[in-house]
Amino acid sequence: MKLPTIGRCAAVIQPLFFSLVASPPPAAADQYFRGSIPYPPIDGCASFTTRTSCLAGAGECTWHPLMNGCVSATATATAQTNLKENEEETNGDGETKLKASRDLQKATSKPTTMTPTAPTQSPTTRSPTTQKPTTSKPTTRSPTSKPSTRTPTSKPTINPTSQPTTSTPTTLTPSAKPTEKPSATPSSIPTSKPTTLTPTSFPSAKPTATPSATPSSTVTVTYPPEVPISAVLLNPERGFYTHTEYNTLGPTPLAASTLASTLSSGRSIILRIVYLTAFIDGSNISQSVLADMSTDFDTMRTGGVKCVLRFAYTASQTATPTEPPKSAVLNHVAQLTPILTANQDAILALQAGFIGPWGEWHGSTNFNYDANGRKEVLGALLDAVPNRTVQIRTPQHKKTLYTNCDILYSSGHVSNGGFENGTLGWASYMNGFTVSTLPADVLNGTRAVKVTNGAASQVVTLTASAGYVVKISGFSKRVNDVQFTDSTWLYGQNALFTGAASWNFASHTFTVPAGKTVMRISLYTMYRNVNDGYALFDDVAVSVYAPCSGGEAINSGNAFNGSHITRIGHHNDCFLASDTDYGTYTSPANSVEYAYLAQETKFTAMGGETCNPNPPRSLCTTGKEELKLFHYTYINSAYHPAVLGNWTSGGCMNEIAALLGYRLVLKTGTFGSRAAPGGIVPYSIVVENVGYASLVNRRPFQLVLRENLTNATCGGIALEVDTRKWFGNESHAVLGNLVLPMNIPVGNYALFLNLADDSERLRNDIRFKVKVANTGLNEAGTGMIDLQHSLIVAVNASSAPSNVGENIAVACGF
Repeated sequence: MKLPTIGRCAAVIQPLFFSLVASPPPAAADQYFRGSIPYPPIDGCASFTTRTSCLAGAGECTWHPLMNGCVSATATATAQTNLKENEEETNGDGETKLKASRDLQKATSKPTTMTPTAPTQSPTTRSPTTQKPTTSKPTTRSPTSKPSTRTPTSKPTINPTSQPTTSTPTTLTPSAKPTEKPSATPSSIPTSKPTTLTPTSFPSAKPTATPSATPSSTVTVTYPPEVPISAVLLNPERGFYTHTEYNTLGPTPLAASTLASTLSSGRSIILRIVYLTAFIDGSNISQSVLADMSTDFDTMRTGGVKCVLRFAYTASQTATPTEPPKSAVLNHVAQLTPILTANQDAILALQAGFIGPWGEWHGSTNFNYDANGRKEVLGALLDAVPNRTVQIRTPQHKKTLYTNCDILYSSGHVSNGGFENGTLGWASYMNGFTVSTLPADVLNGTRAVKVTNGAASQVVTLTASAGYVVKISGFSKRVNDVQFTDSTWLYGQNALFTGAASWNFASHTFTVPAGKTVMRISLYTMYRNVNDGYALFDDVAVSVYAPCSGGEAINSGNAFNGSHITRIGHHNDCFLASDTDYGTYTSPANSVEYAYLAQETKFTAMGGETCNPNPPRSLCTTGKEELKLFHYTYINSAYHPAVLGNWTSGGCMNEIAALLGYRLVLKTGTFGSRAAPGGIVPYSIVVENVGYASLVNRRPFQLVLRENLTNATCGGIALEVDTRKWFGNESHAVLGNLVLPMNIPVGNYALFLNLADDSERLRNDIRFKVKVANTGLNEAGTGMIDLQHSLIVAVNASSAPSNVGENIAVACGF
């Protein structure tokens, strides 16, 4: 909606200058892998070479399936005790990680540290050391092929104590350094010799399968091309929205038919404005209205849509008041908080609302002068929806609320600013002014200045150095109003009034530019009206503040940390309507505000509507440029019809509809092709987001395995993958390892990506799952994304070398 300019009335204008801090790209993160506890030491039971003879060994020996050998029952029990103690220590600390390099370790003639891979359970094989064996027979199994290509999974605690027989290949334990590197590359090398490596979790049962010594290969998939831009791809939390309203003067709950029509039109979101007009007197919101709110959210979930939500008290620009006092507004927010918190999963974003006509934060009768009050309301809303963005109407609002310019340096620069001494200190301009003593004309004291078609003026002398902030309040001034000591001017510093019938406060601040010092300011309490009416002014003041701090745009270092300032997004409800988008920006083509907003919206939700045809700015060229620049996620599907019509006739409507928010295209995937139960499956997926914005709300990155014959499913979530960081117009690589459970059935599994909603209530609803824009990859029945890869799980299969990245613990049977 337009920020109004009517007669002597105009929106409050805030500071023009601010700091924009550019963050360097984050340093590459250290890669970690999780270790495993070594196997129990070999002992005197090693003389038994078969399971039968081992178990007959006077009860002192037991057969160890992981080692494929006979060990002391006492040693095994000791190792299990150590394992439990280590588990308790690890659980107490939360997690143990070992930093590792990715260089390949070479075998030597001396004992070396074996390289653990990164399983989340105990390893499935025992690896020999590289030290020359003694004369007794080893208890480790004899491989059927040369082990030079096999990557050890753990370091034995002692060396073999017996000489291998002639049936054991001499290559099992080389006595000299091999001439070639092993061909299988381990994921990483420890920087120091590990004696006890700590896993992050332990299996509930010992593994029963022994992988073969031959590593499996990986397979790379190149995915099908993107569907045509004109094709409708219905995805949650993005795109054009349907406008809906609820007014407490005539409550009408949300209709299921409205949502069905929305979905059939290829839209998945609605704007829901709730007008609390019946409670503008400050009375409590009724229980029936609160119940309607809860019902609306249930209807949205059932109907397969989410909402952009806003509360307001009036849709009239001339209403008085425009909202109740601050205490009542905060009470209403408190009443709504339990409902909002419980229904965040149905909310795409919450708009700040509550203040001014349409809840757009201008023309307010109670908050125009109260920045702290605005910040209190905004803070209460942010607390009500801790997992969602709260959007604010203009960039300047956010900068003002979160910039500290309150360190007073000097004040009292205006002589007779309250006009209590009549005309003293003031001169006439144009048709001049009069001093009124009528009680109805006076704010404070006994006098105020009355201007019909002119101004009272005064030259204020002061000293304000570069970087200091000058605040002018209680008046409106003209061009050539600030002069520096070098006789240059700063033009157009205006504090404009809203024109309300009751007294309202207007102020304006500006930062003294570098290399400048202010020496005087020319003030004008100006009002020009060629018809009738007059303006009153009182308590005119000029103050100087120390340089401001804060107000910087969000950056990659603090984005998504959950703080208030990083969850404040933006909406522009007069997109492209004028050079300033009807007051959204403080001046036309403001490069500083543009840079600030472009940076902010990379990490928060951005949306709005058009409200006025303004060619050529409102045509396709500028429209597409600024939708992309400001990372738009949503926009009104119906308003303004002339602007939308121009987009259609200009040939850009289909492109805009496709690129609002995110649009994911899979490029390639590389996966391990074989693994045994308990083994690992490395994966690497490259996805490109060709849309304007990232995903607004977090959703899990889940890989799912489905057996082709039985449809049994297994899967796991990569907890460290944040899809909100899949920024628009960028490619993103996700890599790591699937760690299979020991109980996974053998078989042939298809691999899927599942980008479901983060809410348990919506997780299995395919309407709330993200689909990709590739041809033929979205599975209609499940909403999952087919990665076009088959994994063979077999007892004799071995895993490909592990990736750096996150290990995903796979579970079966969900």
